[in-house]
Order: sequence, then C-alpha cells, then structure tokens
Amino acid sequence: MSLKRKGLDEFEEIGEASKKLAGNLTNELVEEKDEEEGNVVRLWEEENRSLKLEIEAVKTNMKELIDKNSKLEERLVKNGNLMETLGRTHHYYEALIETLKTQHENNLTESEQEVKAWKRKAENLANTMEIDKKEQEVKVTLLESKEKETSIYEEEIRSLKLQIEEGKTDMKEVTARHKQIFDQLKEKLECPVCMEIPRCGPVYVCPNGHFVCQECKSGSCPTCRVDMADGKSLLAVTIIENIEHKCEFVY
Repeated sequence: MSLKRKGLDEFEEIGEASKKLAGNLTNELVEEKDEEEGNVVRLWEEENRSLKLEIEAVKTNMKELIDKNSKLEERLVKNGNLMETLGRTHHYYEALIETLKTQHENNLTESEQEVKAWKRKAENLANTMEIDKKEQEVKVTLLESKEKETSIYEEEIRSLKLQIEEGKTDMKEVTARHKQIFDQLKEKLECPVCMEIPRCGPVYVCPNGHFVCQECKSGSCPTCRVDMADGKSLLAVTIIENIEHKCEFVY
C-alpha cells in the first residue's frame, strides 16, 4: 500500500471520528439543561475549532506526505533505472572479467610453454657446454702432456746440442790433430828433390828412412847421401793414396 493511500485512509478515519464526536456532542447538548447550553455551545465550538485546526494540520501533513511519496516514487523509479543500468554494467564487467581471465589463462599457458622451451634450450646448452668443457679438459690434458713431452724433448735437444757442441769441439780438436799429423806426414813424404808429394807408388826409401819419389830416385839418398837400394815404403804408398793432393794443373 502506498503512502498516499495510507494518508487518505487516515484522513477519512479522522473525518468519521469528527462526525461521531460532533453527533455525540449535539446529543449531549440537547439533553443538558438550558442554563448550561451556552457553556456547552462554547465548549463545542472551541472543540470544533480545535478539531478543524487538527484536520487542517492533518491535511497539511497529508499533502507533505503525498509530495514526499511522489518524490520517493520518482526516486524509486530513478533508482530502479539506475539498478537496471548497474545490473547491465555488472553483467558487462562479469563478461569482460571472464574474457580477460580466459586470455590470461591462454597467455599463461603460452608463457609456460615458452618457459618450458627456454628450459629445454638451457638444458641443451648446459649439456653442450658440459661436453665442450670435457673436450676442453681432454685437450688441456693432452696439451699438458704434450708440453711435458715437449719439455722432455727440449731437454733432450739441449742435451744433444751440448753433446753436439762437445762433439764439434772434440771434432775440431781431432781435425786439428789429424791435420797436424797429416801435415807432418806430408812433410815427411815430400820429395826433397822436387819438393812435391808423390801421387802414386812406388815410394823409395833409403836405409835411414828418407823418402824420394820415383822420378827423382838416384844412386844415393839426397838427404843423407847413403846408397839408395831398391827399398820401397808400403806405408808411404798407403798414406799418399788416402790424402788430398794439390791439383796438378794449378800452378
């Protein structure tokens, strides 16, 4: 029941009560004595004026209530429209939230797949790096082994170089000694007549051991003047066959 209807019902009840009260007062006035009629009439009039004032106040309140009710109904209509709008907005945002949730789940799934792919790549890279590391360690081990072998070889080479240098020194000494011996032998094998070393045998020798070439041989030794016999030196022939001779065409 609306406030307007309720106010009208209250107003009618008040009117009925006023009519009953007026009837009751009229009946009482008829039954009263004449001397009291004036007082009763005044009392009735005062009460009637009071009731009228109350009725006017009730009317005023009823108008205010009706106005308030109208405004309240307008507000209710506006609120209803607002609630409907809010409902539609709520449904829209619910649908939007579901869409965003679905997109988020899809993006999350794609992100998880990408993360898994990157994890696989990282694992493969780690395995590759581990293999490379082991290969590098093997290479380093081989290099260290080669470096050790190289150090050993270098040490052996240094040792061989020292031996070679010592051998060269010894060779120089031996060569110098051999040269000295050969020079002495050449000096001894040199013919005292032609002052040349015979190129081939026989090489004649006197009883005292002095040599003379075949072309320069005579009856006596050109060095000690003893008689030359037919003595020949096999040692001298062996030596002249194994030594270097000056080219006979060089003068």
